[in-house]
Amino acid sequence: MFAEALEYLITPAEPWARKLGYLKESIAIRARHRRCRSDWAEHLTRSNKFIEAVTKKIGGGDSALVLGAGTCLDVPIAILCAAFKQVYLVDAVHLRSWSLSRNRKVKRIVKDLTGVADYLITHSRRLPSPPAIDWFLDDPRIDLVVSANIAPQLGAMPLKYLSRHTEIDVAAGKMFEAVLMQRHFQWLGSFTCPSVILCDAVRTMFDSDGTVCSVESLFDQMELGFPVEKWDWLVAPVGEEDGGGGMKTEVHAYCDRLPA
Repeated sequence: MFAEALEYLITPAEPWARKLGYLKESIAIRARHRRCRSDWAEHLTRSNKFIEAVTKKIGGGDSALVLGAGTCLDVPIAILCAAFKQVYLVDAVHLRSWSLSRNRKVKRIVKDLTGVADYLITHSRRLPSPPAIDWFLDDPRIDLVVSANIAPQLGAMPLKYLSRHTEIDVAAGKMFEAVLMQRHFQWLGSFTCPSVILCDAVRTMFDSDGTVCSVESLFDQMELGFPVEKWDWLVAPVGEEDGGGGMKTEVHAYCDRLPA
């Protein structure tokens, strides 16, 4: 806990990323990976191999854009750097990483991938209307875009922040999350280059005794089609979640606009 608190103090982050909880969440995710390394191993391996296979299929290019990059646990950064002249890593927060910071091909970009952070800072008691996103669409150098296990999590931090200031209707919260995902997928669909989407599709929650307490499909209405691959990810073994429960997700992997 001391190490995480220290990291929070010394990590550069935008004021909105601190206020909305993105920095704290990023540090917590890295700490959970340390605790659950063996439980995450297959998921991370399959995520990396899927992106690697698509990269080999398209043969590299000028630039790769990775959305929700985090610390690149699920992204084969060495493969991307070998195949592309530039690799853009986009996220709300970038934790300290010696290997990434010294890689001249890597550019770490801070962006609010929801587009609602500025609104929430000044309107902490009202659900925002997620805007359409068009960042990077006018950059002809981008030859691959990757959405790295981020889409179903887009609404988590905004809703958590709002819940500290007001009561949120459950149905309205679900609709907000769905619209955020829809905007994200529409943005990805607007690129002309190949794209990869890795995302949780089904979430299973466990009680402290290991009993399944809920199973939720996360994007039934998104019309993404059939995944190329899918696998289970034990995100939190029983005992890791608040109250001693656990969580497992079914991850779906998609790719689009690949060369013949």
